[in-house]
Amino acid sequence: MLYLCLLRACSKNKDLCAGTRLHAEILQNGLFEKNLDITRSLLSMYAKCHEFRKAEALLYELAHRDVFSWNVVIGGYVQCGRSNDALKLFNQMRLEDCPPDKVTFTSILKACSTLRDLSMGEKIHDYVARRGLVSKDIILATTLLNMYVNCGVLRKAQKVLDELPSRDSFCWTTIIKGYIGIGQYEYALKCFKQMRDEDISPDTVTFTCVLKACASIGALDKGKEIHQEVVSLGMLGKDVLLDNALVDMYVKCLALDKAREILESTSTRSITAWISVIEGYFKNYEYESVISCFEQMIDSGICPNELVYIFVLKACGSIGAYEKGEKFHENIKGKHFLRNNLVINTSIIDMYSKCAAFTKAREVLEKQCDWDVVSWNALITGYAKHQKGDDVLSCYREMQVKGLVPDEVTYCCILKACSILCDLNRGQQVYDEVVRKGFLKDNSVLITSIIDMYVKCGELTKAQQVLKDHPTHNVIAWNALLSGYIQHGLGEDTICCYEEMLQKGLVADDVTFTCLLKACSIVGDVTKGKQIHEVISNKTKLSNNFVLFSTLVDMYVKCGELGIAWQVVKENGVSCVILWNVLITGYALQGQAQTSMSCFEHMQASGFCPNAATFSSLLNACSHAGLVDEGQNYFVSMVTCFGILPHLDHCACMIDLFGRAGNFEEAVAFTELVPSSNISAIWFAILGACKKWGSLTIARWAFHHAVQAHDTDIGVYICMGNVYASAENWEDLSYS
Repeated sequence: MLYLCLLRACSKNKDLCAGTRLHAEILQNGLFEKNLDITRSLLSMYAKCHEFRKAEALLYELAHRDVFSWNVVIGGYVQCGRSNDALKLFNQMRLEDCPPDKVTFTSILKACSTLRDLSMGEKIHDYVARRGLVSKDIILATTLLNMYVNCGVLRKAQKVLDELPSRDSFCWTTIIKGYIGIGQYEYALKCFKQMRDEDISPDTVTFTCVLKACASIGALDKGKEIHQEVVSLGMLGKDVLLDNALVDMYVKCLALDKAREILESTSTRSITAWISVIEGYFKNYEYESVISCFEQMIDSGICPNELVYIFVLKACGSIGAYEKGEKFHENIKGKHFLRNNLVINTSIIDMYSKCAAFTKAREVLEKQCDWDVVSWNALITGYAKHQKGDDVLSCYREMQVKGLVPDEVTYCCILKACSILCDLNRGQQVYDEVVRKGFLKDNSVLITSIIDMYVKCGELTKAQQVLKDHPTHNVIAWNALLSGYIQHGLGEDTICCYEEMLQKGLVADDVTFTCLLKACSIVGDVTKGKQIHEVISNKTKLSNNFVLFSTLVDMYVKCGELGIAWQVVKENGVSCVILWNVLITGYALQGQAQTSMSCFEHMQASGFCPNAATFSSLLNACSHAGLVDEGQNYFVSMVTCFGILPHLDHCACMIDLFGRAGNFEEAVAFTELVPSSNISAIWFAILGACKKWGSLTIARWAFHHAVQAHDTDIGVYICMGNVYASAENWEDLSYS
């Protein structure tokens, strides 16, 4: 009895030395094989101490090797992860005609599970099923179930589960894990429902798995149900993995504030949960929340790791939060494990560059022990973002002097610099270089940058040729060319390019459709516009993309289909000042001044406050309709009621309004409100009115000012000539 207790203690403490001494003493006293319990305890001690060489040697010394002895060594191999050795020993056991029992099969199924050995696992299943062992032993059944799950054969795992006479939480959790492992999250949730229907209580592991399934498919409502059940069972705040899964579920379902609320209310707050929330805010572009959550994390006593600092530095750079970024930089300086971290230093350079703090960015770069192209790219990207083309090229030359080899990111920045500077020659050189280096193969980002460079330099033919020479199915590259056509007012080319896209099997996105609608506006093709509208309606919800929506409304307005434009606004339930301005402008351009003014009244009744652009459209409508009193009232209201200071276009509209009505005294008075007389629009407006009313005196006065402001503008002379011609003053016309 003493030896048994001592051997068990050695097994528990993994004390191989003491166990070996006991083995020698047992042999000396002739107790080996005379006492079966001592023999088994010796085998178990060696197996648990992972001394399998001695364990096997001892096993083979036995004159009679029973199933228990085999199980001890096989089980030891499985427990320490030596599954192949377990299978070898199992095969040897069978060769010696020792019949395995349920313990043997349980160990071998675990080995098959680890090795993903489905073939052997199925043989074991067949053997135990024929002997009716599966239904009699829940541990064996669960191990078999787990083997099929680990081998990814969920159909058979489900069959094993269905045939069990009784199922516990562990069985259900095992198969739920299996469905999650192969991405069948809906099936995982169905299993959970079936489990609850059988009145089986889930444990923390079950809830953790089910929350992961909810997170993966965005099943927020189901996730909320699980949350309530976890709370009602008193599990919240008791298990860190469960709490993390709950936070992650809310993050993945974009209920970020709820995730943060859970994080703040539990005592098991781990860095994993903080990272999950911070990353969620970052991916959702909520950069202020990233920063505030980071600060709260520090206040909670959690030490941020490298990943957290990367997120918060990127957030600071994205919103130009220079002071916060500088503060976090100082915080990093106090962390020895981060001080010379290349990734962190690059993030700091990136943050300062995006905040336009280039001196600071260079300081960090120059203090860095090891320079690499990624760090320099962080600086160059900042220069490019802030339209500092010359600095991009200067930085690139400095990189070359230091022997750094540019990569695709570097070249994208250089191409952007060429776009900023309209430096076609340098852009062509860069293009030739990246082609020579083979960078354009399957690199849609670089191809897009080259197309954009040619577009910005006005070389649309070359931009088109790039797509022909380097075909890509990336819609962004095609959008760059479409945008170029739009920038140059080439509506027909835009539509043709789109047709070519469709022929090549590309799928248009919202940017593509925005360009197409602008093209329809340019060429006045409302039929094509309606076709595009129908395609968009079948693919996306217009109210989710304001730019696309407002472009659609603008297209109908510019094509004179104001009724349809108004209907689109009403149907989609989207309303804002910009859209109201589009409609007001549209009615004004169509000469429907009264409708334009009614639209303005409707806008105010809907709770929207007009801006400067609104009044420009209204004044323009009044000007073309000759509504002097209404125009004056709007101008006064703009200044006194809405506090909007008159801009040039407001003054030009008022001058045009008075001029068209023949009220030259008021028109001349308004010229004094214009900040600079160096504006041709006001003089053209007065000259146009003088032509209508035959006022040569005012025309000569306006002509004098216009010539002083724009002495090389031939349009001024043409306008004055038209005034003389209208007044049949041929003598002065010949000298004008």
